[in-house]
Order: sequence, then C-alpha cells, then structure tokens
Amino acid sequence: MSTKVKLYSGESRSPLCQASLEFYQLSMLLDELSSETEVQECDYARVDVYEGGHLVRSYRTCSKTRVERLLHHHWQ
Repeated sequence: MSTKVKLYSGESRSPLCQASLEFYQLSMLLDELSSETEVQECDYARVDVYEGGHLVRSYRTCSKTRVERLLHHHWQ
C-alpha cells in the first residue's frame, strides 16, 4: 500500500508537490527529516503523510529544497 506525502511551504494550504511512496521510500524520507540539525532561522516547510486518505503524521522541516527534490524524483 502506498502512502501519499505532500510538501507545503510554511502555512500554505496548497502543496508545492506530492508523491505516492512505498513503505521503504517513506522510511528513507523520514530518516532524512530526522537527521536534520536544528536551525535558528529558516524558511520552514511542512510535510504531511496520508494513509488511506487520512492525515497520520505531520513534520516541520528546514529541508524544503531537499525534500522537494526527493518528492519530485517520485512525482505522481
């Protein structure tokens, strides 16, 4: 079963990009998010994870460009 992931800039309601990821791809993305260091000032983005059409997780990240590149690689 694939999981839908959406990337939002700041408090925007429109996603910058989205992708359907398999379990191992989602694990890689979450590892990427958990490995980032705390930054005092940055352009925050939000990563929302949906399973079965329901929001199950939401992350705040400074790695917007990196996450966007990863999701574009799996764009659907």
